[in-house]
Amino acid sequence: FLQSEAANWIVVAVRHAVLDLGLSPYDVIEQDGILRSLVIRQSAKNGALLVYFVAAKDCREPLMAVAESIMTIEPAVAGVLLHINEKRSKNAIPQAEVILAGQGMIQETISGLRVDVSPGSFLQVNTLQAERLYDVALNFAQLTGAEKVLDLYCGIGTLSLLLAKQAGQVIGVEVVERAISDACCNAETNAV
Repeated sequence: FLQSEAANWIVVAVRHAVLDLGLSPYDVIEQDGILRSLVIRQSAKNGALLVYFVAAKDCREPLMAVAESIMTIEPAVAGVLLHINEKRSKNAIPQAEVILAGQGMIQETISGLRVDVSPGSFLQVNTLQAERLYDVALNFAQLTGAEKVLDLYCGIGTLSLLLAKQAGQVIGVEVVERAISDACCNAETNAV
């Protein structure tokens, strides 16, 4: 229910392309192979797509043609990237991010905020439901404008920015540096 036809098409096209290129899937037990995952982000409001590969080693050369093909065939794709994660954990912050084609982020609109989202930054997957969730949280908080609010795991700062409109001060805390960078840009973009 969350994934569009365009995203489904990209999954199929990538599957065929990587098989043709001989790029092997990563085996977590054997610690062998190249491609760990394919991530597709799509704006619920404008339909823009961001596609990124997570790989155990640098495989940008063979993926360049795949990226260009995706960009050519699906006009909603804003960018195709490669995250290189050589660590054992699949959730590790990548050592490198390479833009293979297009741009390195997409824009989304949530509860009236225009936010930039880069690949490694957290944003709720179902942004339409996230708007409802944020409304509930804001109503429960019953802020008066004098509070100091701590938003832990703030990601790109969407909830922080919404809270800041009603609280005295909001501090967002996040371990992913790129997400904090996005959050600062989003605060500036939205004049918060």
